Amino acid sequence: MDRLGLPKQSVTYLLICTGSLLAFILLSVYPLQRNLRILDRKIDQANFQIAQQKALFPVYEHLLKKIQMKPPEGLPFPVKRLLAGKDLEQIVVIFNKIADNNSLKLSDFKTEIFSMPQGRSYLRVGLTAQGGFFNFHNFLFHLGELPYLEHIEAVKIEAAKLSKGFQLKIWLGQQ
Repeated sequence: MDRLGLPKQSVTYLLICTGSLLAFILLSVYPLQRNLRILDRKIDQANFQIAQQKALFPVYEHLLKKIQMKPPEGLPFPVKRLLAGKDLEQIVVIFNKIADNNSLKLSDFKTEIFSMPQGRSYLRVGLTAQGGFFNFHNFLFHLGELPYLEHIEAVKIEAAKLSKGFQLKIWLGQQ
């Protein structure tokens, strides 16, 4: 017996049980508590995202309604067709005519042909023009009337003293 009046064997059993209980808590309960805290953080993040989505839902509905609206009147929506051989020969003349009609001066005109795996080919046109900003707006409007215009890849506007410089990259559908 020791000083407390407990047998040595009982103290050993008490230490083993206490150690087992601490080991159980450290190996099973503590990791579960940590996982619960992580899950609580994820739940808070999900609730925050849900609150954001609820707040933005009216804006989303409004934009969906706008997408379904008919295009504004007065804008050209020609029937799409591919650039034919005769138009291909006259493409520089066509672009110069559109520029002249809108008081712009074309100073650079480059073309590249790209073939796609589906057998379709595109003509990429890079051009530089000088003139007024509103003239350039009208120039873009008239470009939209071209039935073989696929899309405008890039527009770069550079300010100058008397006029502005405009650089365009345009994709045209080609036969």
